[in-house]
Amino acid sequence: MAMLKGAERRLETRRKMRIEKQDAFLKAFVKFGTVAYAVEAAGCSRKSIYNWDHDDQEGFKERFELARHEWREKLERRMIERLEDPEGNRGSDVLLMFALKGAYPEKYKDAVVVTDSSAKDLIARLRVIKPAPAEIEGDFRAIAEGDSR
Repeated sequence: MAMLKGAERRLETRRKMRIEKQDAFLKAFVKFGTVAYAVEAAGCSRKSIYNWDHDDQEGFKERFELARHEWREKLERRMIERLEDPEGNRGSDVLLMFALKGAYPEKYKDAVVVTDSSAKDLIARLRVIKPAPAEIEGDFRAIAEGDSR
């Protein structure tokens, strides 16, 4: 019985240490926005992050998603602050733009619409001159149908 309590205490101690490491990582992630900087600041490894996320240890998956969301909101706050004070210390607007695109691709991605059909006409003329090898025929077909691949 005493041995069981000792084992339980050790497991509980490990669990608390894991939670402390997870919290340190998540706090650093909110600050820096990258796993590389966060693991260095928290003193843990990428492998630990993968394991915590994969096994959802101590509810890490949801907490990590919340940290990602906090990071995205932090970027958006910076953007709004810069819009409200265009004369202030701005840092790099270009870097902020790319950070927003990376953190929120569904919201800030570039929308590209191809309206020129000259590529379709060119491919059709090239096919008449020389048929395409089988391995690129699918690419030609996709372009002709409007898929930009």
